[in-house]
Amino acid sequence: MTWTETRPTGDIDGQWYSCAVDADGSVLLAAAYEHRLWLSTNGGSSWTEQKPAGDGDRKWRDCGVSSDGSLLLAGVAPGRLRLSTNGGSSWTEQKPAGDVDKYWYSCAVSGDGSVLLAGTYDSRLWLSTNGGADWSEARPAGDTSQKWYSCAVDTDGSVLLAGTYDSRLYLSTNGGANWSETRPAGNVDQSWFDCAIDSNGSVLLAGTAPTEWAPDGRLWLSTNGGANWTEQQPAGDTDQNWYSCAVDSDGSVLLAAAYDGRLWLSTNGGANWSEQKPAGDADQEWRSCAVDSDGSVLLAGVAPGRLWLSAGEEATTFMQPKWLGVW
Repeated sequence: MTWTETRPTGDIDGQWYSCAVDADGSVLLAAAYEHRLWLSTNGGSSWTEQKPAGDGDRKWRDCGVSSDGSLLLAGVAPGRLRLSTNGGSSWTEQKPAGDVDKYWYSCAVSGDGSVLLAGTYDSRLWLSTNGGADWSEARPAGDTSQKWYSCAVDTDGSVLLAGTYDSRLYLSTNGGANWSETRPAGNVDQSWFDCAIDSNGSVLLAGTAPTEWAPDGRLWLSTNGGANWTEQQPAGDTDQNWYSCAVDSDGSVLLAAAYDGRLWLSTNGGANWSEQKPAGDADQEWRSCAVDSDGSVLLAGVAPGRLWLSAGEEATTFMQPKWLGVW
């Protein structure tokens, strides 16, 4: 794959905590922590600064985009959740948790834009099934507050995945009506830094980072809707800070970003992996990544550092040694 540096903020480093891509790779959204939110509607050729929260820097933590690029969601920590239903022309403040600031660490949008999922680091998980018109509190872990670090939604909003910072990973297969605890790493608490879902909810991807209570930082894959999971080892049998991951529509193209590590790509559903070097042959603080529907447009961000884009190439399988395992 060929990568080019794309510069929403100009020739300066940004804290690229999150990025998102629509189905055809034309609409790109990128969130810079302690800076601004940026939008491209031409595949990264040019960018415009978005001002959902006014003309000031914000701690943008996560963002999501619908398949057609019309619905955009972004969260500030601490601050508010912001929604655009017209491709960024205007934004509205969402108040799932009432008229108070929260630490919105995670948010996700279904492909059709009907289902929105957002999690706070200091309280609860919130769900909208009508494009943000109304919100209800979701309680995967029961009536207790959690540090909701990651979440993902499939195309029609029927399959939802949410991860906590120091607890468990939770799955819903009926649009959030019911949730079950899923245990890729066994019956132990983990720091689930990111998760991703393919278009129909059959391929699930989730990454952890090492912590004092859970020393293993691994990447996990399910190809049967969460019934079973396998540990992935793109970087070999070593712990990594898997801060971000992404899946294309059919689960064949997988992208995973290791903080203080490398960027890894699989083009055959995890059977083989190739190390990507957008920023050269050195470890980087990879914080975010995203993939379009067919895996031809890849976006990844370093924090602090630059935003990198690979576009217009059909992904081809790169054979890696057997020991790299299966995603």
